[in-house]
Amino acid sequence: MFSWIKSHTNNIALGIFISWCLVILTAILAIHPGWGFMDDHNNLTSSLNFWQHPSFERLQRMIVEDTGSGRFRPIYMLWIITVYKIGANAPYLIYFFTTLTGLLVLPLWGLILDKVFNHGKKSPFLVWIYPLAFSLFTPFWNLFMYISIQEKFIYLFSGPAILFFLRSYEKNCWKDFVISLVFACLATLSKETGIVLVISFSAYAFFDAIIFKRNPPLSLKIWGIATTLFTSYYFFIQQLLKSYTARYANNSNFHATITNLFSSPLHIKLALILSLIVILWQIGHKLTNRKFEENGESILAWLTSFYILILLPWGFQSYILAPLSAFVIGMGFFFFRLGDKYFLFKIFKRLIIIVLIFITAFFIIIPQIQKMADKHKVAKAVEAISKKDPSAIFFYPPPYAETATALSIFSQSQIIYVNEGGLSRKDIATGKTPYLLINDECSPAKLLNLSPGQQIYASETWRIYTLKFSTKERSSFKPVFDRNFLQTLKDYIKKT
Repeated sequence: MFSWIKSHTNNIALGIFISWCLVILTAILAIHPGWGFMDDHNNLTSSLNFWQHPSFERLQRMIVEDTGSGRFRPIYMLWIITVYKIGANAPYLIYFFTTLTGLLVLPLWGLILDKVFNHGKKSPFLVWIYPLAFSLFTPFWNLFMYISIQEKFIYLFSGPAILFFLRSYEKNCWKDFVISLVFACLATLSKETGIVLVISFSAYAFFDAIIFKRNPPLSLKIWGIATTLFTSYYFFIQQLLKSYTARYANNSNFHATITNLFSSPLHIKLALILSLIVILWQIGHKLTNRKFEENGESILAWLTSFYILILLPWGFQSYILAPLSAFVIGMGFFFFRLGDKYFLFKIFKRLIIIVLIFITAFFIIIPQIQKMADKHKVAKAVEAISKKDPSAIFFYPPPYAETATALSIFSQSQIIYVNEGGLSRKDIATGKTPYLLINDECSPAKLLNLSPGQQIYASETWRIYTLKFSTKERSSFKPVFDRNFLQTLKDYIKKT
């Protein structure tokens, strides 16, 4: 049996990869996720406005207006005007397209891991199966479950950027480094944090020139170019940090950075510590063994550490962490391979990964797809209630004010965001029929002389209640939403 498995390893690994991908893609087509409540409504409006009078000058104006809020994302602007136009009436097709693209990039990451950890011998497990483990770091799925986030481009462009960067050393070829730099720039022009690629290339080249000496002449040139590029970008982007991004500039001082580091979630601290362990181990190994060759293992550790450091002034919201999944889990193979000389232990570890990725698919990813579909359904429910009762007014608890804004637009209804102080009787205008709109991400609603009445809508992640006057001066309310064990564990890890 083992001999048959060994002779068919590649087909088995490819079959697992295809099966896993089909599970996800089939779920999207069956469930039909709808628009998200982050920036989709703004992006739809921007796309609609552009196509009323399309022109290059209008696109330029969009990019310039974007810089007014402290950002420079021309690639993302192109994404908005094209994809939101194509999928305007069928958002699930955008989910399908972005997910399919993201899945097709996974084997490219597999080739990177195989080149780094297996000397390019084309291990079926590394190429086809291990990249699926990116999904175990659950922020990864924000890349596909939120159409509006720009981090997907960092993930998509960083794969080829890293691959060609490694090839520039492998083949001592300038052409490969130039191609790598092009992809790194595309990532940066999609989302500013994509500059982590250029910074990591600079750090890798610097340490290669002075310690690892894989190709010092090439490394010195790469270091000079990459350092000049990210330094220039730093001064350029510093001039733009205003309005929306002013908080980043204000929190970039040493004291705020250290404070944010110590208050960061546990999994962020662990990822940073593990990346430093890999880097220091590589350096220490080279200093004690001149024959040791660094084949690029530290590049993923550099990406992990610098991405975390770049995010420190801003914070670690789940969607921002999405690209970190590939860096952290990819780097994690450095530790995962320990004990591989014991054949049964090696097989056991790989079976565990296979079981975990399918459990994650069914109990984390598919419920997340359903959650996106629930947003479309609740918008329709709110719209139906408003049409039936024109006096209806809906109150939505913290902490996501943008959700109330987006839902107001999609449902064409009056939805009021409740501030941290809570909702009282005086907030309800005369002649209005009040409703409490709440989902699984909300904090408990603080009610002053009010209480929830009849439940008139329920889904897996949303509830709508009537509100009635109460003699109870102060109370808080949040319904119980069903969560499976993995979702509960994910929420716990996210909070720690």
